[in-house]
Amino acid sequence: TSRFNTFGWTEHALPNSLSYFSHAALRVVTDVDLRRPVMLDAITAYLDRNDLFGDRDDMTLPPSGWELWVREPSKQKAAKGRKANHTFTKCWINHTERTLSLDPPSLSPSRDVAVGAIAVSTAVTGDDSA
Repeated sequence: TSRFNTFGWTEHALPNSLSYFSHAALRVVTDVDLRRPVMLDAITAYLDRNDLFGDRDDMTLPPSGWELWVREPSKQKAAKGRKANHTFTKCWINHTERTLSLDPPSLSPSRDVAVGAIAVSTAVTGDDSA
C-alpha cells in the first residue's frame, strides 16, 4: 500500500500515461504527484489549513455534484538552505453540468460537513411542517 492510500487518496491513470489522484470522502481531485512524499505532505497541509468556502471552523465539502480540483500552478525553487514553497490553486468542477469555476459554488440549504474523513450530510430547513 502506498503512503497516499493511507491518507484516503486513490491514483487514476489516464490513457496518455498521466495520472491524477482523488479523495472520495473529501470530494477533492489533484494532478499533483502524491507519490512524492513532499507533495503529499504539502497537499495535506494545504487542505488542513485552508478553509475552502470562507471563514468557517469546519471544513465544508463541495456541494453534492461538485469536486474541488487542487492544482500546482508553478514550481518555485527554494533558496539554498530553505524549504520549497508549494503554491496551489483551487477550482471547482461539476461534471454533470460540465462546469469549471474559480469561484466556490454556493452552499445550498443542505450542506455537507467533513468530520475527520467521514462526510455527514446536514439539512437546514426553515419550516419542518412542509
